[in-house]
Amino acid sequence: MLKVLTCVSMQHDIRLVLLAVGVCAAACFLAFRLYTEALRRDSRFRSLWLASTGLVTGSGIWATHFIAMMAYEPNLQSRYQPFLTVLSWLIACIGTGVAFAFAVRFRSLVGRLLCGAGLGLVISAMHYVGMAAFHTQGVLLWNPTYVAASIILGAALAAASLVAAGDAASFRRRTVGALILAGGIASMHFTAMAAASILPDPSVRLEPPVLSSVVIAALTATVAVLGIFAALAATAIAKQSQIHALADLREAIEALPAGLGFYDADDRLVIWNGEYAEHGGDVSRLLKPGVPFADLIRGQLAHGAHADGVGREEAWLADRLSRRRNPAGPEEQLQGDRWLRVEDRRTARGGTISVSIDITDLKRDAEALAQARDAAEAANRAKSEFLANMSHELRTPLNGVIGVAHAMGRTGLSAEQRDMLTLIESSAHALESVLSDLLDLARIDSGRMELQHARFDLGEVMREAAALWRLEAEKKGLRLDLDISPSAEAAVEGDPVRLRQIVVNLLSNAVKFTETGGVRIAVSRLAHAPARLLIEVTDTGVGFEPELAERLFERFEQADGSYTRTFGGAGLGLALCRDLAERMGGTITAEGQPGVGATFRVELALPALAATPASAAPSAEPAEGDRPMRVLSAEDHPINRKVVESILQCAGAELLCVENGQLALESFKAHDFDAVLMDMQMPVMDGLTATRAIRDYETSTGRGRTPVIMLTAHAMPEHVAASHAAGADRHLAKPIAAADLLSALSEVVSQSEALRAA
Repeated sequence: MLKVLTCVSMQHDIRLVLLAVGVCAAACFLAFRLYTEALRRDSRFRSLWLASTGLVTGSGIWATHFIAMMAYEPNLQSRYQPFLTVLSWLIACIGTGVAFAFAVRFRSLVGRLLCGAGLGLVISAMHYVGMAAFHTQGVLLWNPTYVAASIILGAALAAASLVAAGDAASFRRRTVGALILAGGIASMHFTAMAAASILPDPSVRLEPPVLSSVVIAALTATVAVLGIFAALAATAIAKQSQIHALADLREAIEALPAGLGFYDADDRLVIWNGEYAEHGGDVSRLLKPGVPFADLIRGQLAHGAHADGVGREEAWLADRLSRRRNPAGPEEQLQGDRWLRVEDRRTARGGTISVSIDITDLKRDAEALAQARDAAEAANRAKSEFLANMSHELRTPLNGVIGVAHAMGRTGLSAEQRDMLTLIESSAHALESVLSDLLDLARIDSGRMELQHARFDLGEVMREAAALWRLEAEKKGLRLDLDISPSAEAAVEGDPVRLRQIVVNLLSNAVKFTETGGVRIAVSRLAHAPARLLIEVTDTGVGFEPELAERLFERFEQADGSYTRTFGGAGLGLALCRDLAERMGGTITAEGQPGVGATFRVELALPALAATPASAAPSAEPAEGDRPMRVLSAEDHPINRKVVESILQCAGAELLCVENGQLALESFKAHDFDAVLMDMQMPVMDGLTATRAIRDYETSTGRGRTPVIMLTAHAMPEHVAASHAAGADRHLAKPIAAADLLSALSEVVSQSEALRAA
């Protein structure tokens, strides 16, 4: 602020500064006067008013600029380049005209703010183009901070001026708007001048063609005269348009797509249009100047136009006239076989404007839309059921493939057999990944994707995600580096599962498309926004053309068809990453060069939480000398039973397998178990029913709570919620990994024992 005041007082002729401010204020007042007329006019004359507004405002702003430039005293020989000088005037006139045109069209608060900001940017553009026309014997330098401040200041005050002026219907509002706009123009100009500094250089020659200060003064006076002439011409146009206003009023009323009738303070008809007469039906013949509204309603009642008034005419009429005297908004009325939306509005002088709109077709359309909505909801339910069934039917055999392959891996195999087994496991996991991505995208499309809001350790999640792909990277001879900045090593609140899913998908792509070098994950917080987390996954792989960066995030897309054939993939992972990042309030972008590599950046709103004392986690390892864990498994699919048997027998657990929920309930009542594994979909009795029955049995007999893990191919969020609602402690989706199952069992059993001991 001090620098701006110093610039004005020390480097300018204060008399010309005051003249410039006066010209600016006058131009702004004329601008809002013409803007008011533009708001009042129809489209035939509005363009002329807006053109006049642009010419007067632009010329006034331009004159203000060059008067202020004449006040500028750099004590150096200065000239102006003609083309840029004229261009700055054109920018001012056309730009302000367009800004006011948009302000006429978009009259909401947001619209006026945006249009005002646009007006401020036009003023800044005119100023800096005008400064580009300024040539002097020196080097002109700019302070970026003050340049930015001048642009922001101009845009903010211009926006404030349009908001303050509103429709500029009163002299007071026009004056306030004009003063704010003039202040914005002056503030922008002198802040911008404070941003400029000149290093004298006598060697600089002012090449022709150039304009002297005398010529600029003449041009400024000419432009000011043109602006005044334009304002006078616009006023003359306004007078001429008023001559036709009354004649146009009748035509405008007739052109309305709604019925309109105007009644005086005594509720007698004054004027109406043809649509209003048509809505009157059989009583339209009664329409004539001076007829009371009550007589028109009585005529409609007599002809049976209001079915709800038959048999109680006087009471209905009294109620209708009462609502008319105290209108509460539009109401729908059935008149004969047509529906009308009728609204009465009182005028300042006590009259009433009645508006009626035929909504018969809208009623029919609404009924059709309701039927279409019901059909769409039924289709959506069918889609959800299909997704649930597909998830179950695909995950069940996939669980057998992964489980049996894992069991085979623990047997004696030749090198060739182990290689083939590795291919089986890799293919099964790839299929599981594609299935999960498809289901997640379907849930997002249907609006059924729900994010968790849990506290978790950010660094731990990142290390877990990296660990999932470190072995695969090492198999290919690649480095996989994880760099977590100290600012990111903190607890946050969000969805750790979806965050891990984003990072794992990016790592999967990076490892898949990289043959030499390595992959690096960098996790940090943005310096300018510490609450936002930045995750960068960089690889030295095949890369991609820069223009393909956005297309990578489309579904079923990859950087190039040849890559797709070489590396495989459905092109769903990045699309899912984008959707998840956006749902988590973030963004994802990509950069790459062919043959050099690629970098994917994810920004998420994950502010750090205050640290809390750590609690001891239950140990997954049994104490020495403990008896084997006793587990009851309810599973109707023989392959899945075999998978569970293989996993638990290797862990030394005692396992009892049954084929349905009824048998599981009977076995639970007859024996003691440390945990129960329950499939959700089984014959005779399903897993949810069996789990509820187990909880009821525990309650009725006083038996301690036994952990129940729902082990199922149903993986949708509603299935997880149903499991917990039935009384399950965990929900594991098939296909299952041995480590996940054993970890879950160890955790729930340890927690159960701790509760019993307490």
